[in-house]
Amino acid sequence: MIDLGDMQGAPQHYASGFLYGIPDTPNQIPSHFYTDISFNYGRAGGAQLPAKGYLGGVSEYTPRFQSMLSNYNTCRQFGAQFIILLHDLWGADGSQNSSAPMPGDGGSFALWDQFLDQLVNDLRANSMLADIKVDIWNEADGGGFWLRPMDQFMETYAHTYYRLRQILPEAEIFGPTFTGQPDPNNTWWTTWLNLIQTNGSIPDQYVWHLIRQPGGSGGDDITYSSGVFQQLLHQYGLPSRTINIDEYGSPEEQVPASSAWFIARFERNNIHGLRSIWTGGPALHDFMTNLVNKTATNQYFPTGEWQVYKYYGSVMTGNRVATTPSSDGFFDVYATASDRVRILGSAHTETGSYSISVSKMADFGYNTQGTVNVQSLEFPFTGVGGEVDGPIDHGIQAIAFSNNQLIIPVTLSTSTSAYGWEIFQ
Repeated sequence: MIDLGDMQGAPQHYASGFLYGIPDTPNQIPSHFYTDISFNYGRAGGAQLPAKGYLGGVSEYTPRFQSMLSNYNTCRQFGAQFIILLHDLWGADGSQNSSAPMPGDGGSFALWDQFLDQLVNDLRANSMLADIKVDIWNEADGGGFWLRPMDQFMETYAHTYYRLRQILPEAEIFGPTFTGQPDPNNTWWTTWLNLIQTNGSIPDQYVWHLIRQPGGSGGDDITYSSGVFQQLLHQYGLPSRTINIDEYGSPEEQVPASSAWFIARFERNNIHGLRSIWTGGPALHDFMTNLVNKTATNQYFPTGEWQVYKYYGSVMTGNRVATTPSSDGFFDVYATASDRVRILGSAHTETGSYSISVSKMADFGYNTQGTVNVQSLEFPFTGVGGEVDGPIDHGIQAIAFSNNQLIIPVTLSTSTSAYGWEIFQ
């Protein structure tokens, strides 16, 4: 499961991004909550504010732009990249009704182009051009943000792609940003792939979301969906480009266990991921997607999930180590090697007994046989927003190994907890 003979360079913290969760007031959340998790990707567009966005006029758009600007500046403060959500600036944040104007209505993009011109002028006026990424539309296939036929979305995507290339060449364009994972039987995906093949509107980063489907089945495994996507790219003769999953995790998956599982998957596949958020209104603009909470006197404190990302972002240093998941697909780990070999893992939302095989011990300076110490940690979940001040230390066990391989027995007794193991002499 872990191969100490295969070091893969410095940690990249691919999973340390999130959607919204940043207050519009600068420096409201103490900076260490960002730096300790190696925060590196944000995404926002002023959704759920009283101002309704550009579909209500410039005066309704401006507060949303100011909110986005504040979030962008916070991201830049911590060296994080930022994704602009056009649909939220426009006002299609799920609160709009079916009569609200949408790009391409009646075959016209005049109002939409005015909006894009306004946005680009504001971006330039506020020096917002560094590391800018733009989602053309969010989850058009999901039904809540796009209240028009699929064909109108395809026209909007192609029109917006070329318009942005003309007026904002500095930006990276993201797409299609579907809620459904790539699937050769999904007409949204096949129609979009055919579109970009025929008219050349290939995004700079391919984007979709990993959200577990009702009943807990499918939709959340980047290893599977990226494999399907590569097959589709080959089928349509399209180039491979960076993949970005700019929303991951359904509500029941936002626990320490699933966070560790997603981390393992994103790191192995070298794919960026941003945590989803499932709140609305003012709470959307706070709490770092429920990684932190605050007291009645506005003092912020960490949750169990934040402790997982802190361990991942600050403690797991050195080199990433090659890993493989368990044969049943549930248990997975992320590992690094520095002064110690550190392992973070879980069985997603399952419990059970597993073993961690650590091979080629001698490649990291151990002998081919002997005894090492293994310290076990647990990252508990105490409810959404529940305070957790650090991992539970379950103590140190001396474990003998031979034939250049260490076997660590693992019992996962709590489906919401993530676990850590540290190997040292």
